[in-house]
Amino acid sequence: MKIKEKKRPNASIIIPSCKPSNVIKALTKLKPSPQDEVIVAINNCNFPAAKIELEKFFLEKKLSNVSLIDYKFEDNVKFSFSKICNDAAEHSKHPYLVFFNDDLSFENDSLEKALSYLKYSRIGAVAPMLEWTSGVIQNAGIFGAINRGGLPGLYGRGLLSNTIERLPVASDAVSGACLCIRRELFTQLGGFDEVNFAIAYNDVDLGYRINELGFICYSLNHISALHVEGDTRGSGLGNDCPKEEVSIVKRYSEYIKSRGLLRSLMLIDSESGGAINGSLLAKNHDIGTLPNSVLVVTHNMNLEGATKVALDVVKLLHNYGCQVHVLALSGGELLDDFRKYSYSLKVCGWDIFSVRSKEASVKNWILNNNVELAIANTVISSSLLYSVVKNIDIRQINYIHESEPIHTHLAHFGSYWVDMLAQAISQSFNIFVSKYTVDVYRNFLTSTNWSVLYNYAPKPQDQTTVYCNKIERDFKYTFVTVGTICKRKIRRWFLTQWITSRKRN
Repeated sequence: MKIKEKKRPNASIIIPSCKPSNVIKALTKLKPSPQDEVIVAINNCNFPAAKIELEKFFLEKKLSNVSLIDYKFEDNVKFSFSKICNDAAEHSKHPYLVFFNDDLSFENDSLEKALSYLKYSRIGAVAPMLEWTSGVIQNAGIFGAINRGGLPGLYGRGLLSNTIERLPVASDAVSGACLCIRRELFTQLGGFDEVNFAIAYNDVDLGYRINELGFICYSLNHISALHVEGDTRGSGLGNDCPKEEVSIVKRYSEYIKSRGLLRSLMLIDSESGGAINGSLLAKNHDIGTLPNSVLVVTHNMNLEGATKVALDVVKLLHNYGCQVHVLALSGGELLDDFRKYSYSLKVCGWDIFSVRSKEASVKNWILNNNVELAIANTVISSSLLYSVVKNIDIRQINYIHESEPIHTHLAHFGSYWVDMLAQAISQSFNIFVSKYTVDVYRNFLTSTNWSVLYNYAPKPQDQTTVYCNKIERDFKYTFVTVGTICKRKIRRWFLTQWITSRKRN
């Protein structure tokens, strides 16, 4: 006897809009199920004209499950996404809610898959991965405080959709452009925050509150929707209200205190719906024995911390019998030390970022030295190296020291180099000097292409006791600083274990 599969609860699809033409496009693509209802909250436009246009479309498409709301804001409010959604939700009658932007292109079959995840009691809210029409990821999950100034960031943003793992990823929040949630939970949470996040970050705050209640938000990255993003109110730098930006930064500090520093990043098997014991926290990675010919790329040879790390790597590789080649953008006080431990050394000059023909010279030099593995020290070196070797069969490892957003050190060279760094991080293996630094680049990482290796503390020559990540002395220092200290520099561990553990057989 064939067992009839139980249907999911009905859904109320809420579409706030001031552009009837957008609603028509969205519903033409969606083709909502007869079992569901669609609530269109018309705001900031001529409602009688919009009603005539939309009702004509509903009649042509035989859509009888659609209702229109003439939404008017109070005199002192120009626009509030949160209030529109909250009020429209009060008009809804079904157990599931779908907050659906009018600039979204999403098929009903995909919506059905997304809604099916709400049957799991521990899941609070879900949303599909959002893409631009070019196949570039717009939003594959929201993580708090990973952008400049502590603002939330979007996982995978700016990457091609095939460069990340297409699995559901637990995140701090999911996009309100297509947010699916049980009506009961949404009511329990009090809906979107109309006071602090009327326009932006309302979905982020909602995600924080969902997690604080013990539920999980999932970005369903195996399901995708096209999203114009900001078609109605605009997008980009300066578009969001500064007051709301301050509020979401403060809100994150409250959220992290209640949730702890370690995020729950479980994956769900998209085929069976069963939980997988995995996370975005990198595990130990084995790259095998060290090859014969290794290239180390450094931005300069000055007496700087990052450069000294590069020199230590060169020394270790040399001592293990590797043929080490060094590529630098400029020389410096450590030039002779690098030359002493390298088989060949090339200083290409900083003008390689503007004179693209110089890349060919560097590429030929690398090929002539039969390089098998290349280690780029700093993000500038990573961008340069990837541009040169992206079409060559050479493994690239990026040693990331910087804890600033991806464009900070390269934007003045041009957007091409920022793009090269983004591709280098997403396509290569990355070693970070702290977990804080990992969060800065989280948008470009998968679960298997990175690890953390803390900066090492040199062995002291005076009377001290050295522990794993702590140096105790019998006297104290007082430091006074003007400005700020990067959070990642609070902790220091030993570096050389990474190469030592991979000593050649």
